[in-house]
Parts: sequence; C-alpha cells; structure tokens
Amino acid sequence: MRTESSPSVLRALRNLLERYDLAALPASEYTLFGSAVRALWTRETTANVNVAFVSESSRAQFAAQLTASPFVVSSPVIYSDPTCVLRDADFTVCQIAFHDGEFLIGSHFFEHVAQRLLTVNRISPSRALISLLRTYKYASRGYGIPFPEFLRIIDLLPKDFPELNPEEVARHSGGVVIV
Repeated sequence: MRTESSPSVLRALRNLLERYDLAALPASEYTLFGSAVRALWTRETTANVNVAFVSESSRAQFAAQLTASPFVVSSPVIYSDPTCVLRDADFTVCQIAFHDGEFLIGSHFFEHVAQRLLTVNRISPSRALISLLRTYKYASRGYGIPFPEFLRIIDLLPKDFPELNPEEVARHSGGVVIV
C-alpha cells in the first residue's frame, strides 16, 4: 500500500534524510525502513535507521560520502525491488519503508501499531533467533505478542539449539544486547 503523508511527517522525514547524509543520494537509490520510518508515524523514539540500497554501487557511493554522520553502514542490505523490504520484515509492525518519495506500507501496519501487537509476517529459520530476541525489544516498548505467534518463532529455532555465550548471542542477533 502506498500512501500520502502529512506535512509534519514529511518535515520529519527531511530532517532524518539530512541527519544521515541521505539527502545527497538520488531517492531512487535507497529505501529507508525499520523503526526510524515507523517513528515518523507513531512518534516513538528510535536510535537507528535502516537503509537498503538498490545496488552495491549506490551503497558504496553512500559510504564514500559519509563524514561525521552518526550513521554506520554495517551489513548493508541490497534490494533491487523496494517492496522486498516489506516482504522480508519479520513482524507486521516493521512493514513500512520510504522509497523514491513514497511510503510503502504493509496492509496490517497501522492496525497492529495502534494495537501495539507483534504479529509474525515472515521469519526464516536462519533469523529465528534474531526475531525471538526482537520480541524482547518490542515488549520493552509496550508491544505484546500473542502466544501462538511466539510459538511460531520458537518452532523455527533449530531443534539442536546449542548453548550460547553472550558474545555468540550478540553475533547471532545482529548486536542485540539482553540486559
């Protein structure tokens, strides 16, 4: 679903693009997604922005222009089709992106954000641990997950799940820290 946005959301988006040095890149070369884009609509606070690039050359161009920006390019995501960002989001409350001047929004995004409800969209077995740890992060932000949805994630974990030390958990979870 593509949608019109209010002037206040567009102002916040311009500020976000400038803060992370994205304003200099052509809007067709990247897709913003994740909590920073969701925060434009929900007024949640967030500390990071996720960026997917349409090609390795656009990612390299962005990395080359970074100066004193707080943005860190780690594990860059390359998607030639920006709708793949929505398709691959683990939860429906993550199905929002901004690409080439338009917001791309999943069909259940607003409903589930308003309800503070974590519902599984798509989780691959290789990312089940990351999604499981992200449920903890979302719970700390006031989201709830129905037990059957939680079990869907648990069911994707490897059956021979090894005992992990904190460094291994951080490596498998994309750096998520459990306190």
